[in-house]
Amino acid sequence: MMSNYNYFAIFRIMLAFERECSPRVILKAIRNMTLSQTPYFANLLHDKFQERYNQNPLLARSLIETRKRLIIANLKHGNSNRAAEMWKLNQNSNPEFAQKNVILFQSLIEKLNDEESADLLFNYFPKTLYTDPDIVDFLIAYFGQSPKYRTNFEYITKSLKPPLKRNTLSLLFASFISQDREEAAEKILQVIFKTKNGINSEDFQVIIKKLLAKHQIRQCVDMCLRNDFRVSETHAD
Repeated sequence: MMSNYNYFAIFRIMLAFERECSPRVILKAIRNMTLSQTPYFANLLHDKFQERYNQNPLLARSLIETRKRLIIANLKHGNSNRAAEMWKLNQNSNPEFAQKNVILFQSLIEKLNDEESADLLFNYFPKTLYTDPDIVDFLIAYFGQSPKYRTNFEYITKSLKPPLKRNTLSLLFASFISQDREEAAEKILQVIFKTKNGINSEDFQVIIKKLLAKHQIRQCVDMCLRNDFRVSETHAD
């Protein structure tokens, strides 16, 4: 791997001889720069490249792949805002980009604050992908714990089809408890009891936390005394 000094030198050469370098050579240089200790110069060269070639349809596919590498590199080095900018550019260039990179999208929004992640979710990620198996559990937890996203949570729950994964059941249970929807939570809990290992430690903690929030100390203690902790510590399938 070359040092940042080498990449700085390449960056300066590319700028000095920009018109002599073919677009594909510049894109290859950007991709190589993403392997450095920091994608700083790769980001700068991308910005210069985009000013000149962003509207060139012959380069669209290569540019999208280059930006994907920049998203990964920026996430790796903690520059999530820069990664988000690259995601927006790619999604605007190719609406199918999100469909092919759902796991990468989750990795990205996990690093953003609530306002930034909401912007990407609602403006740069198709709603039809909310129930994609690779991200549905994350979004159940994301939407289910916040009252302002209740509509989005309902959209997901109405789109789910059985059989549900064990982890999905736990996330639904926690969300319904958080929303004070005890009837819905009870239905999910009954399904959980029928699974191979029954209730797990995460479900148990959700119930105890809710009882404590309602100051139902006696019920909390009774449940702790009755519960089989060997079962409660079993991880979800």
